[in-house]
This record gives sequence, structure tokens and C-alpha cells, in this order.
Amino acid sequence: MGEVSVAWHGSLLDFGTTGGGDDPARQLHLPGPGGYRLRVHGRHRDDGDPREPDAPMEEYLIQMWPAPHSAPQLIKATSETSALWREE
Repeated sequence: MGEVSVAWHGSLLDFGTTGGGDDPARQLHLPGPGGYRLRVHGRHRDDGDPREPDAPMEEYLIQMWPAPHSAPQLIKATSETSALWREE
């Protein structure tokens, strides 16, 4: 789990939808443009996930709130996959 600061220029965060048939379940409406803190928590990132083959292998919780800019923060990291993306 980690946090980063982001500057957002609109009032909508769209998670992979397209202009042809937007899915409201994949959209997050923000108070407006400005500075935000973004926290991402992933699970089931390593091999051996016991779910059905057609289910997604990874799940994420994404939280976002208005906040001034601050340094990135790694809160917790336990998966081998995440270690590949960090200098360890």
C-alpha cells in the first residue's frame, strides 16, 4: 500500500472506460481540479490465487482525497510482485 500526491485537472477520474458507453461504476467524481492524495492497496498480486480462472487475478482499493502535495509514502509492501517495482 502506498500514497502519492497528484494534481488533477478535472472533476472526473475514469478507470478504463471509453467514450462509447461510459460505465458509472468505474468513475469517481471529484470535488474539482486541484491537489489530491492517492492511496492504492493491491491484493492477490502474486501467483497462486485460488479464484476461478475467469476472475481477475488482482484486486485494488483506490482512495483519493483533497490534500496538499507531500512526498510519496510506502505504507506496507508484502507481495513479491511489488518488490520487483521497487529498488530492494
